Amino acid sequence: MTTYMNLDTKRADGVYVQFEKEEVPDGWGYIGIRAKANIIIIQNGTGTLYSVTSAGLWGCASDSEEEYLNEVYEEEKSTLREHLKLMATFVEE
Repeated sequence: MTTYMNLDTKRADGVYVQFEKEEVPDGWGYIGIRAKANIIIIQNGTGTLYSVTSAGLWGCASDSEEEYLNEVYEEEKSTLREHLKLMATFVEE
C-alpha cells in the first residue's frame, strides 16, 4: 500500500529515503516481514511523503531467531530498493 501527505520542511530540494522493518501479525503464532520505505520528495521547500512497502514474506513463525527475521528483512529491503530504482525510470503509457 502506498500513502502520501504534504509537509513543510527546511531540507534542501531532493529525494530522501528511510527504510524500516515491519513485523505484521499473520494469524496465530505467525508474522509477516516486510520492508517499508518512507520517501520524501522536496521541491521549493514543500515535501510530499510517500510510504511504500515490499510484498513481504508471510507465515514466519513469530518465535523465529532474530537473525533469521533480520535476514528476511534485508532481502525484502533489497527487493524494495530495486523496485524504487525501476520507478525512477518509468515509462508513461
